[in-house]
Amino acid sequence: MHLRDKPQAFQTNLGIAPRMEAVIMRALEKDQNARQADAATLSRELKEAIELEDEGGGQESPQSEAPTLELRVDSERVPVINYLEETDSLVFKVACERALKTGYLKHISVRELIKDLEPHKINQSEMFDSLEILTEEMYIEPSNTVGGGLRINDFEITSFGFEQYAQVFILNYQSIAKSVIEEIVMHDREVFEKPDLVVENVLDHCCPR
Repeated sequence: MHLRDKPQAFQTNLGIAPRMEAVIMRALEKDQNARQADAATLSRELKEAIELEDEGGGQESPQSEAPTLELRVDSERVPVINYLEETDSLVFKVACERALKTGYLKHISVRELIKDLEPHKINQSEMFDSLEILTEEMYIEPSNTVGGGLRINDFEITSFGFEQYAQVFILNYQSIAKSVIEEIVMHDREVFEKPDLVVENVLDHCCPR
């Protein structure tokens, strides 16, 4: 999936009206300039879509429950993310999996990442080469921590980078995004108690704050 690729349409069993789907798909565009400018614009467009569906006798929108946050992650397949090579994609995938376990995009320990990559037969030299490429492509931001004998001690996964990971490896990412957006629009919910990384990413990506 490349930066200019459009996100795939929602699966039909999600029960989302076509007008609402069009608005949400725009909110999930990879190109930030193609998305709604802010959360208020997104909310207005979705409410207008709901009103049009009601006026047109469309299927009544189901009442939204709490967002479906159970992740379905493809942990086996290693497709290439955007223009990354397979090794770089794998290193980044493993780093994001560590972030999901800890609940933080910041302070990803390189020493721990080295251990995580051992089963994948990626040595330290290859890993550091990949981290440099990931830095150049703005997937990660290395910290300024020095010492310990490593070229990079820890890093932060950028919001852009995690979005690329989510689009490829979290199989129900769009379903989660839909649930979060419905909570915002239908229930005027602006605060999510203890949101996980995926919900935080949806909020940052679709509803700039």
